[in-house]
Amino acid sequence: MIPKGLHVNRLNPAADNPREVEFTAQWETKNKHVDLLDALFSVPCYLKDPDRCGHDTSNGPIKRPLGDVTKRDRVVAATIFQWLGSDCGIDAVRQSLARCGYRIEKTDDV
Repeated sequence: MIPKGLHVNRLNPAADNPREVEFTAQWETKNKHVDLLDALFSVPCYLKDPDRCGHDTSNGPIKRPLGDVTKRDRVVAATIFQWLGSDCGIDAVRQSLARCGYRIEKTDDV
């Protein structure tokens, strides 16, 4: 089971937060196929020389410098992903993209 974020009450249809609901659904869908946090916490290290790699490669080529992914890590990630769909989160995304020359536009395709 993929842990939910801290504010699941905001995913209630009566709460009228459709972006948060969709961002949460996307996070859950993506994590059904690939453990995204495990991938993000992993550092592939294909160099034979551990000094050049920066990690001990004696147990294999994949290292987790921060340790294994915990349930807390998963809840924090789910909360952040949900937040991206909130008014504050989407505004931060819009502003960041605008500084890079992009913009988000709402379509009528929904």
